[in-house]
Amino acid sequence: MNKRKQNRTQLPKVNPQTGLTAIQEQCASLLASGERVSVVAERVQVSRSTIYQWSDSITFQCFLNQLRDEVQRHTNQTIFSMAGEALSAIRQALTSESEGIRLKTAIWLLERIGKVEIGECNPYNALRQEATFKDFDPNPEEFHPVWYGKRLKELHLKEDQGQKREAGTTREEDSEDWDMSEFE
Repeated sequence: MNKRKQNRTQLPKVNPQTGLTAIQEQCASLLASGERVSVVAERVQVSRSTIYQWSDSITFQCFLNQLRDEVQRHTNQTIFSMAGEALSAIRQALTSESEGIRLKTAIWLLERIGKVEIGECNPYNALRQEATFKDFDPNPEEFHPVWYGKRLKELHLKEDQGQKREAGTTREEDSEDWDMSEFE
């Protein structure tokens, strides 16, 4: 009986919150910090192919994504904290005596401004997008006019005449099928 117990290999303990072992979590942490797979493999003493195998697991992917999200947020906070200094350096470069530096700085700045994505400016369009739910049934996207109307009221917006009817239905027809309690 003792031999049986000795022959059993103990499986590593899995964290019920992540679905990963401590070594897998350590591996994900190192990868999220920017380490190369070969370096991580050496550090946690597993093969690179094991890491690639773990990477196919949804729990590993999600944990790694969470860690990367934390790293990205921290990086963004650091960058934003340096924005004043960066703007000062750009201002100095724009007034540099060197025409080449001024031109390169101006081009760089204009390229960055052109890449800034600006979201929806029309609140009615934004609310229509919000009121179009993505479902997993055969009808993947469906506009919910009652929800749209409720949000308009919440935001104290007048009902837009162009948005009043969806696909030729009247307001009464739209609201017949909807139970407002699910949106409260």
